[in-house]
Amino acid sequence: MEPSTGPGHLAPRKYILVFSYKFTGPPVPAVPVVDCRVLPNPYSLGATPEARRALVRQLSGYESLVKKAVTLLALHPTIAIGCAWGKDRSRAVAEGVAALTGAEIREYH
Repeated sequence: MEPSTGPGHLAPRKYILVFSYKFTGPPVPAVPVVDCRVLPNPYSLGATPEARRALVRQLSGYESLVKKAVTLLALHPTIAIGCAWGKDRSRAVAEGVAALTGAEIREYH
């Protein structure tokens, strides 16, 4: 039996857990993980967190990580996105995924 998609039906909520490899490591092993450490770390630029995330969105590889995360989120109710500190690269990718999917971002630090 297919779940109802008519009026009044609530779609299952989707979540993105943003985490730090340096401090907490990935959450539960059953949650698929997108590793943003493949992107250069913008932290050394010393700009504000918002400016660093804007820079991340312009990096080569950003779009492919967002696409990978969207695909995983279509298959799982929760995914995790991490980088070294869990602040700039992972947050920028999570925000891109949330903008496309409506998923809720939660910090896992």
